[in-house]
Amino acid sequence: MKKRLLASLIAIAATPLCAKELNIVYTNDIHAKVDPFVARYIDEERPVGGFANVASYIKQQKAAQPDNTIVLDAGDYFSGSTVDTLTEGEAIIDIMNSMGYDVASIGNHEFDYGWDNALVQLSKANFEVLLGNVFFEGTDKPFWDKPYTIVERDGLKLGIIGLHGKFAFYDTVAANMRQNLEARDEIEYLQKYLDELRPQVDITILLAHQGTPARQSSLGNNDVRRALDKDIQTAKQVTGLDILVTGHAHVGTPEVIEVNDTLIVSTDAYGINVGKLTVDFDEKAGKIKDYDFELKTIWADEWNADKETQARIENWKSVVDKIVREKLISSENTLTRSYGESSTLGNLVADSMMPNFPDGELAFTNSGGIRADIEAGDITYGDVIDALPFPNYPVAIDLTGKQIRSLMEHAAGLTNGVMQVSSGVHMAYDSSLPVASVCWNCRLTANQWLTIVFIEWSPTTSLPTVVTVLPPSHKVRTAKNARASLYLWASKLT
Repeated sequence: MKKRLLASLIAIAATPLCAKELNIVYTNDIHAKVDPFVARYIDEERPVGGFANVASYIKQQKAAQPDNTIVLDAGDYFSGSTVDTLTEGEAIIDIMNSMGYDVASIGNHEFDYGWDNALVQLSKANFEVLLGNVFFEGTDKPFWDKPYTIVERDGLKLGIIGLHGKFAFYDTVAANMRQNLEARDEIEYLQKYLDELRPQVDITILLAHQGTPARQSSLGNNDVRRALDKDIQTAKQVTGLDILVTGHAHVGTPEVIEVNDTLIVSTDAYGINVGKLTVDFDEKAGKIKDYDFELKTIWADEWNADKETQARIENWKSVVDKIVREKLISSENTLTRSYGESSTLGNLVADSMMPNFPDGELAFTNSGGIRADIEAGDITYGDVIDALPFPNYPVAIDLTGKQIRSLMEHAAGLTNGVMQVSSGVHMAYDSSLPVASVCWNCRLTANQWLTIVFIEWSPTTSLPTVVTVLPPSHKVRTAKNARASLYLWASKLT
């Protein structure tokens, strides 16, 4: 359905022949999900995604309107499959080179194998790669030497910028993987690049990777707005930005978010869907006047896999085949993951850390670090890598009972889910319960309250003074800084 920017109602009616059309096809957070898969929160049986199917959609769009279509990605194409993990991203860049991408920005997971590896692999891309606010520490030398590019489509000049949120960079890139790098204020650099580009281009586009990860699927515009609050604030703080394609939240916009004169869009993760934003640019007014929008679910049974992309996928699978086929064990049941509640796979991962730490009493792992279900039947090394693609290892720290309680309050209040815990602890909360009915009366938000039950200790007695906790080192690599990886906010620990 065609949408018209409110401020342009009269102007567009007066100048219909001055408009040029631009088709922007976009993805974000595709996370190396080269094969179709079942996303149970969308459909229990019907597979979605797959790079070869996404490529078919992209090439269909380009074939229909070759002169005015551009294909963009907002980062996090690494991490999420065996061919990625075992080749440290090399396979993914090679596969993406066949898919029809024109421009991409860099996300946090492109650093998962170290910044030096990122430089090597990204230099092999046949599409333009952008990043404008990460520098070598204490210098003005950029990590990546291309902050923006100017691309022309059907006579329209597009200024495209790539940036990474400063908070998201430090929050999600492991310290040893970004050693000697620093992220700088994205708003300052965005305005700088917009000021440089505006005199040269018709339309400005930001590819951003920022904010806080949220839910795995679009559950309504209010949920999306919470997930994309950082992007909304970005649009409010700068001038001259027309379009913002954002990644990191793993949540698609069911409709375009309009902030002043900026259009904000995003897709869900893993190639579940692909976005298409078609804008009408009024050359006389120098502005976008109308737009069409579609968030297209890529159902695997509706597409013929692109032959070139599928051939590259199969080639890389053959390279790692011997390793990934190794059988480890069998399971009678499917081990599922969940961002929003306890899960069989999450509990198993937390429990699996305990035997190697005899003094450990509890273990936590973040739901977002588990990226795939493990189906019933024989479980292979490849299945485990798909489910746990990140190079994490446990670290041990001491926490007081008060700190554990604070951690679990915070985890239960996150829109993107709870921390998965070992068998040493159980947490339950019910947002519908009145305050007086809930043990401890621990307030989460205006209408959420928390009940915590420690299996080894009665919830009616005082909490243990010190407990050794084992968190995975997704963000930190030493026990010295392990509190950060548990999202323990200092304000809640006093």
